[in-house]
Amino acid sequence: MTRFWSSDELEREPLLSVASSQVQSNALSEPSTRVGTPSSSGFATPKEQPVKRTPLPWKQLMVLAAIRLAEPINYTIIFPFINQMMEELHVSDKPSEIGFYSGLVWPSAAPSYNGDGCLTGLVGSPFSMLSTYSRSIVRKHSSMLAEITDATNEAQAMPLLSVTWSAGCVLGPMLGGSLLHPAERWPTSPFNNFWFRTYPYALPCMVGASFGLCALLFAYTSLKETLVRRRLPHRASNCSTSSADTMVESIEPIRTTTTTRTILSHRPLRTVILSGCLNSVLATSYDVLFALMCFSPISIGGLSRSPIEIGLAFAFGGIVSVVMLPTTLPILQRRFGTSKFYNLLTMIWPITFLTFPLLNMLARRLSIGDDPSTISQHGTWALYIGIGILVLLSRVVCMTFSLNVMLVKAAAPNKEMLGSTYGVSQTLVCVARAIGPATAR
Repeated sequence: MTRFWSSDELEREPLLSVASSQVQSNALSEPSTRVGTPSSSGFATPKEQPVKRTPLPWKQLMVLAAIRLAEPINYTIIFPFINQMMEELHVSDKPSEIGFYSGLVWPSAAPSYNGDGCLTGLVGSPFSMLSTYSRSIVRKHSSMLAEITDATNEAQAMPLLSVTWSAGCVLGPMLGGSLLHPAERWPTSPFNNFWFRTYPYALPCMVGASFGLCALLFAYTSLKETLVRRRLPHRASNCSTSSADTMVESIEPIRTTTTTRTILSHRPLRTVILSGCLNSVLATSYDVLFALMCFSPISIGGLSRSPIEIGLAFAFGGIVSVVMLPTTLPILQRRFGTSKFYNLLTMIWPITFLTFPLLNMLARRLSIGDDPSTISQHGTWALYIGIGILVLLSRVVCMTFSLNVMLVKAAAPNKEMLGSTYGVSQTLVCVARAIGPATAR
């Protein structure tokens, strides 16, 4: 596992120095609040009051959180059934090759955090275009969040949107695992028709696309502009006065010419983005390997779990994140510091991946009879506990995503470049998410 910052390097060149200097500059621009205290020398010794935390803009945070919800739902809704769909399409007669073909499908979904890869072939391009437009709104949340927060309250704001992501990770797999094959699941319902019998995976994808539509409409009606604006003087001539000019003001956004080369030439920022890309490769590889392992037979290294059980396992991971991010992350981030805590969490990835073969070994020992896929009831619960431990480890290490957003903001050259910085970062992370599934299978 590559480690990007040592303890000595963090002391010499901390990545949060940009944010710290901003706080200090803000403090210097305000009136002095020093209080004199007696000293042995007879002179007053200045004592600084602690920096006050900026109140969070809760209204805009709630709007961003509601929009953010659509992204993980579309991303995770295919997790429970992607392998079963490949099996039912008869792309291969060998169960061991199902993972390879589903890995080829997954990159079409991973770069956009979305599940339209399977949607396009099942329900047509309109839903795919809808999700494309909606996620273009969703991707702006990082830069907008950075613009409405500062170094004193970002540790509280970042986990809030991460909790929304986790809530979507609860809802998405549950929808994907419970809405597939609606004609067979509910034979007396209106879903038992020609369309859903022909396209059994259309319903969960359509539901995911509807969340994207709601996010698009909500952003259009409720999201406010956060771009910094300034007043620029303009001269206007008066027709009745030949020598007098009057000054009028207009509002124009501050524009900064920024290129990708400029952003990536900044060494601390380049290091943070590279680390975030590698972290995304590992996280996406875990997701696809976990779904494949749970679906595959025990005889070839899997756990023989149904799509509903797979969806519930992913949903459990989302619940863990919902509870852990707002309660644990801010405390540990303040205790260890952002960079050090980030490095500590990345060390958990090897342990997480080593747990996969251990779970298969446990399933083989719990199997009864000649059929390795047959497990007793007590053995099934023991296997559920093992799966829960693996999911818990993955949710702990995935706190790195919230920390990486803080590090990107802190390492940005200036606040005017935050939008471009997050754009470059998210683009490279999307490419990394495409690489992860294709290589993990």
